[in-house]
Amino acid sequence: MKTLFIFQTDIDALDQLAFALESKYGANIKRAATFSEAQRQMGGAEKTQLAVVYFPKTTVQEHEAFFSKHPSTSFIYIIPDKDSRDWTPHERLALTHDTTTIQEAISAIDRWVAEGVVTPSQVAVSGTAGEGEYCRIRTKVLLSVVPLKGDIFIKLSDSHFVKMFHEGDQFDRNDMEHITVKKGVEYLYIRKDQSKEFVDKYCAQVEAQYAGKGHKLAIKEVVKVQAEVYETVHDMAKEFGFTKDVQMLAKTQIQSTLKIMGKSPKLRQFLDRLSEFEGEYLSAHSLATGYLACAIASHLEWGSETTFSKLTLASFLHDITLDQSELAKIRTMGELQAANLSNIQRNDVTNHTMRAAEISRGFSEVPPDVDSIILQHHEMPDGSGFPRGLKHTYISPLAAIFGVAHDIAHFSVSDGKNFKIAPYIESLKERFQFSNYKKIFVAIEEVFHQT
Repeated sequence: MKTLFIFQTDIDALDQLAFALESKYGANIKRAATFSEAQRQMGGAEKTQLAVVYFPKTTVQEHEAFFSKHPSTSFIYIIPDKDSRDWTPHERLALTHDTTTIQEAISAIDRWVAEGVVTPSQVAVSGTAGEGEYCRIRTKVLLSVVPLKGDIFIKLSDSHFVKMFHEGDQFDRNDMEHITVKKGVEYLYIRKDQSKEFVDKYCAQVEAQYAGKGHKLAIKEVVKVQAEVYETVHDMAKEFGFTKDVQMLAKTQIQSTLKIMGKSPKLRQFLDRLSEFEGEYLSAHSLATGYLACAIASHLEWGSETTFSKLTLASFLHDITLDQSELAKIRTMGELQAANLSNIQRNDVTNHTMRAAEISRGFSEVPPDVDSIILQHHEMPDGSGFPRGLKHTYISPLAAIFGVAHDIAHFSVSDGKNFKIAPYIESLKERFQFSNYKKIFVAIEEVFHQT
């Protein structure tokens, strides 16, 4: 499926809709800023099956004129929510609104696919441009594993990628400093069909950093490596979904975490180092939640490798579908209702536990209970959590441990070195005054007494 976005101005849902079309339908995304540019792209030999249009300042007649020139293309028109003009749907014209773009657009495309009007691809069509062909990797991470057999690109625009390194190129510290510091290039790109080599090399590199060192590895180095791996998995999952390669990288991270923690996780140095990761809330919070949950479990005599594996995998995946730290910081239904969010953002927060739980079920050889831990990690013992508003008697023991660890991790990462555990534990006790949580707080006091 070739898809063309025609946008005069940006709306928040554009990138999310593009990702949904790429991942669900194998769409080859093109972009145009004007009708004339769109006309040139749609006039080529390759058929554009679907066009998504958002031009709020134009008239209905202008849109209809453009629509009529492309009788074989299906159109989705995004209409400003306050627009009262007389728009008329058509069998090849679906209407959606600013705040409900993804849900309405996907519903329309599903209908067209079922009717055979548009045809999804197994793999996006390769072209001379389009971000859909490429996978973005953080520059420092990607350059740490070169040389690669494929080329490495820099992105200048959505439709323009320039080759920076050729196949097999080497680099040194000067290259790294020039690219990351002087030019400020945060991401480089490789072609998606060349990602397996990157994953294989990166997994081997991560494993080598831990080999023979175990808990002796410096905490600062542990935090740095694990944050980088988390962010790389997050970025690659967004590009590909959770393929076998992405799963392999995630499992490498989890096994490394288990090796570092040993049988009795130590937390104080780890949490102190996490406070240095300003602006990286998602990775820091996920790492802290896993360490805290495993430390609590070990003091409840649940410190088996199986339990640690469950809690660590749950910590790695629980927020994996969220892209924004502000969304991941929302903990209760009350906070969600009070937050100034778009309908799409609210939907992302409400459903992220279910989506992440579903991802965990797709992992090969996943331990049992991981999906329920993830699904319940925002449930609160007094019923103020989400998505189901469960009370303490319906929350599983491991999910209860994980939920408390998740709450402490939020404040320890947000407050950094200003975080004080003693007064916070007292405030938690007031909110978690339920029988199956009392042992957890005894364990928490023991954990922090030792660190």
